[in-house]
Amino acid sequence: RFENAEAVRCVEYATRVSRTIRSMRSSYNLKPSAKPTGHLICRGKEAYADATSVSSLVTTLSGLGELTCHDGDSRGPPGAGVAVSVVDEGTKVELELAGLVDFKAEVKKLQSSAAQKKLTIES
Repeated sequence: RFENAEAVRCVEYATRVSRTIRSMRSSYNLKPSAKPTGHLICRGKEAYADATSVSSLVTTLSGLGELTCHDGDSRGPPGAGVAVSVVDEGTKVELELAGLVDFKAEVKKLQSSAAQKKLTIES
């Protein structure tokens, strides 16, 4: 039996990143045809090397238009219309959603959810 531990580690990393992005897409009700731009913000040389080695695979598996890897916080804070999710201790994902998500509808959905939870807590 042949097993390449490095290849297994990279595929597991790509799977975690792809799962995070697909979850974000689902949370914001993005259509399958939507191809947002993504950014992987990596803390440390190993996370950055992993991200760059699997970026094309993650782009395909996640349905992104483009994926850029950044070392550390060189990208700066996310701007308006950007969703952020943590993958693991060394990586976070930023998705540019401007033009893809109806933010007014999202705010209403969150307000409704908060109101329902408040009623549940009070009763």
